[in-house]
Amino acid sequence: KQGIVNSSPIGAEMVDNLRRFQYTDRRLKNKNLIKTRMSYAKILVVDDLITNLDVAKALLAPYDISVDCVLSGEEAIEKIKDNKVHYDAILMDHMMPNMDGIETARIIREEIDGDYAKTVPIIALTANALVGSAQLFLQNGFQDFLSKPVNVTDLDMVLNRWVKRSDMHSEPVKLGIESDDDENPLTNYKIDGVDINGGIARYGGVKQYLQVVKSFVNHTPSVLDKIKDESVVSLHEYAVIVHGIKGAAYGISANRLGRFAEDLEAAAKRGNAQLVAENNSLFIKSVKALLGVLNDLLNTVEIKKDILPAPDINAFINLKQACKEFDSQKMEEILSEIEKYTYQTGGGIVRTIRYLVDNLEYEETIRTLEELIANG
Repeated sequence: KQGIVNSSPIGAEMVDNLRRFQYTDRRLKNKNLIKTRMSYAKILVVDDLITNLDVAKALLAPYDISVDCVLSGEEAIEKIKDNKVHYDAILMDHMMPNMDGIETARIIREEIDGDYAKTVPIIALTANALVGSAQLFLQNGFQDFLSKPVNVTDLDMVLNRWVKRSDMHSEPVKLGIESDDDENPLTNYKIDGVDINGGIARYGGVKQYLQVVKSFVNHTPSVLDKIKDESVVSLHEYAVIVHGIKGAAYGISANRLGRFAEDLEAAAKRGNAQLVAENNSLFIKSVKALLGVLNDLLNTVEIKKDILPAPDINAFINLKQACKEFDSQKMEEILSEIEKYTYQTGGGIVRTIRYLVDNLEYEETIRTLEELIANG
C-alpha cells in the first residue's frame, strides 16, 4: 500500500495514466477475459503484409467490429480523404515501405481538411516497442500504440479506451476456446520453435489460429522472394521486409523465426551488410522449412470446406474490375470469399490468381481472368 506523499492534486492527465496502468490483474485473467461487443464500430487496419492484416482481423473478430484493411499508407490516406466511412480508429503499422506509419499519420493530421482527420484515433502497431516509443508516437499524431505480437489484454484496453462508446448498448462476451475445440486436433501436434497452444489462446480457438497460419503459408513466399538476393535491395528496404516477416512470424507464435528476423532487422538498421549477407540464405532456408511444416499441419488438420464444382464466374468478373481499379481491399475480400470453398475443378487457377495478386501482378491477373471469363 502506498502512503500519501502530499495532498496536492495530481491532475487529470496523471490520473488517466495511472488508470491505464491497471494491467497486472487483467493479464492474470487473460484466459477468461470478458470483452465487449462493439458491433457499432468500424476500424481501418493498415499494414503492408496481408498476413498481419489477417492477424488483426482475427484478434478483432470477437468484438464484432467491422474491419477494413489496406496495404499501404497511401491507401489509408485515400480512405480518410474519401470520407465515405468514418472510422472509430485506425490501427497502423509503424514500418512500411515507401511511406511509413509516422509519415502517413502526419499527412492525415496536417494535410486533410476537416475535424475527422484531425481527431480520428490512430494507434500504432509496432514490433519495436522500445523505451521512448510512446513519446515518439504521441508527438507524431498517434493516440496510442500496441506492441507486436499484440497481446489480447493490451488490445482490449486500447479498444475500451478509444473505440467503446458509452452511449451504445454493449454486450459482454467471454474470450476463450470455442466449445468445439474440446477435441483439439492439435493437442499432440508439436512444431519446434512454434508455440501452438499460445497461438490458439491468442485467437480464442483452433479454427481461428489455423486461419492465420494458412494466411502465413499463402502470403509469405511472395515476401520472401523480395530478399532472395539481399544485394539488390538497400539495407533500409531489407530491414522493412524482414520487419514484416518478423511480425507475421510472431503473429503465428513462430517465436524462434521471429527472433531470427528480429536479429537480421537490427543488423540491417545498424548498417551491418556483412552480417545480413552471411545469414540471409540461412534465414530464407529457415522460413521455407517452417512453411513446409506448417503446410503439412494444414493438410493434416484441414479446415473443413464446402465443395463446389468450380469457382463462380461472377467472382472472377468482380475481381477483374477490382484489379483494374487497384482496389486491394476489394481484391482481398473477393479472393477470401473464393477461397472459402474447395473446388472439383479450378482449384489450381485460384492458387495462381492468389499468387499473382499477392505479388501485385495486376496486369497479368487481369489477362488470366479475361481468359477464364472468355472460356466461361
